[in-house]
Amino acid sequence: MSAPLVTSDPPASPAKTTEAAEIRAAAPVAALVPLAGFITLLALSVVFDSSRHLPATLALATFALTVSVCAGLANVGVAFLLAGCAFLDYNGFVLAHADGSLHWHGTPDLVRLGVLAGSALGTLLVRRALRSRSAGADSR
Repeated sequence: MSAPLVTSDPPASPAKTTEAAEIRAAAPVAALVPLAGFITLLALSVVFDSSRHLPATLALATFALTVSVCAGLANVGVAFLLAGCAFLDYNGFVLAHADGSLHWHGTPDLVRLGVLAGSALGTLLVRRALRSRSAGADSR
């Protein structure tokens, strides 16, 4: 009869244990970001409805800020998906005026789409830079 194999794994380093705990804590937040972002964008569509006569630039800035916050918590695909949803909500509800339908307005819509996608991209780049800086500081 052979003896059972006994292996002893080295104890996990405190850094790896902390990193694993952060990943487990961040997973529920990352799973809820698409839903929370989409609901927030729909709520903003109601708040900035064209019948309220609020400035469209204030609405665009609020949509861009919302996309930026969501991009800080979400992965790349979700961030750009929410930027697209923000554009459709903005174009369909805030700029709808009387007909309530989506229309391409040419260059102004291209600028709006660029602002929303740029806010997501900018946040993702800042987040990446901060993570790489903190990873570099941890390795020292």
